[in-house]
Amino acid sequence: MSGLLGFSQQEWKTDVTGLNGSTFVSDDIRTLNGAGTISGQEVNVAYGHSMASFFARGAYDYKGKYLFEVNLRADGSSRFGKNNRFGYFPSASAAWRFSDENWFKPIKFVNDAKLRFSVGQTGNEAIDNYTAQGTFITGRNYLTNAGVAPYQMPNADLSWETTTQYNLGLDLSFLYGRVDFIFDAYIKNTKDLLYDVPMPNTTGFTSVINNVGEVQNKGLEFSVISKNLVDNFKWNTTFNISFNKNKVVSLPQEVLVNGYIQNGSFHILKEGEPISTFFGYKYKGIYAYDTDNVDQLRHLNSTGKIFKGGDVIWEDIDKNGYIDQNDRTIIGNAQPLFVGGLTNDFSYKNFSLNVFLQFSYGNDIYNNVDYYRNSIFSYNNVSTEFYYNAWRNQGDVTEYPKVVRNDPMQNEARVQSRWVEDGSYLKVKSATFAYEFPRNFVSKFKLQSLKLYVTGSNLLTFTNYSGYDPDVNTLSSGLRLGVDYGSYPQSRTILFGLNIGF
Repeated sequence: MSGLLGFSQQEWKTDVTGLNGSTFVSDDIRTLNGAGTISGQEVNVAYGHSMASFFARGAYDYKGKYLFEVNLRADGSSRFGKNNRFGYFPSASAAWRFSDENWFKPIKFVNDAKLRFSVGQTGNEAIDNYTAQGTFITGRNYLTNAGVAPYQMPNADLSWETTTQYNLGLDLSFLYGRVDFIFDAYIKNTKDLLYDVPMPNTTGFTSVINNVGEVQNKGLEFSVISKNLVDNFKWNTTFNISFNKNKVVSLPQEVLVNGYIQNGSFHILKEGEPISTFFGYKYKGIYAYDTDNVDQLRHLNSTGKIFKGGDVIWEDIDKNGYIDQNDRTIIGNAQPLFVGGLTNDFSYKNFSLNVFLQFSYGNDIYNNVDYYRNSIFSYNNVSTEFYYNAWRNQGDVTEYPKVVRNDPMQNEARVQSRWVEDGSYLKVKSATFAYEFPRNFVSKFKLQSLKLYVTGSNLLTFTNYSGYDPDVNTLSSGLRLGVDYGSYPQSRTILFGLNIGF
């Protein structure tokens, strides 16, 4: 039996100071006192936050057969409101090594077997400093007088985002350690999410950070570690795969518009749907002739312009005869059905080879790069495909609409299913080939070891995605995944190296 009691206190402080100088009297004078104009005072900022934590742990082990552990944390963060600064996060776990039971001993091909169960809570404080206290912004000057203005609404009741996780696991070892199997099933319920809730501009603010809603993740994880060959030629394999189902369980009704929260330009949050759900218009092709619009669909309202030849065919979701925001619907989701990896290690005498494969299946990507390449603004070029294949005359059959600068019919400007692609992929993520020089050889040079190797990264990618790289996540928010804004593709690198041990 063992136990632990503890307390920790942490503080983070950041001070940033900066000034800019321009119109120097000479290139040889680099100090600020030689500048004709000094600016950049707004760079000078100071911020920080602190946390106090109390924690306790107790553990009990009976002959390695029955294992128990309990934990309790109490964390207080300066980022939260004065009414809810502390969060309390308990956890407990138990394990039973049933392979040590007498009734299990006749099963010879299983060497170790353990059943695990755990339940616990964790907290999230990932918001900006001073969020709960409310903030002001400088530079709101009036004539020659300095001024500040409210920037963020205070929220004294802001508290920790809390995740409660239940986990059931099974560990098995077969054939004297040649094969290990690990299985986990979990349910994670996250409530009081820290979310920037939009507000009417009449309040003087555009949004406020609040605790809203509940999200659930549940899934299965499998891992297999095997020693396939153990003689002179050795081959080890590690395989893992994870299935996760994510959904928004609840959202407060007062923040919903038409049953959802508009979560940026491309996504929504909606009860029963996963996070990172794409929301937009369904693209069904291009009208070849003016007369193809047999339903006389109009733009925006019943008096709007009729879609004609060269315009996009949109699905009229609400069947009211015109295309407006109420015709937006779910057009994809960035959450994969499963992800995983496969590692193979081969060795023969002094040679070794490691190959790592990575895969993801079932996730969608919103290819916003293609949107910019195939839309007409005031100033941009377009792709050659658009240039040569855009609709020009009655009867043209194409997937590209007619060219109209700042198109009033919004044929390209809408968030639409046309830009949603399958983001599944298989990657040869890395491979390393190495040769370890024999010990009797390197000892002649008074060395302990000498290894020559070559490593390649991002060697091959198999995917149907038309962009540079399907492994994209250029939007920083964890609630808005899967949009390709033109992220720099991961570089393919080849590295040669020599490890020398003295």
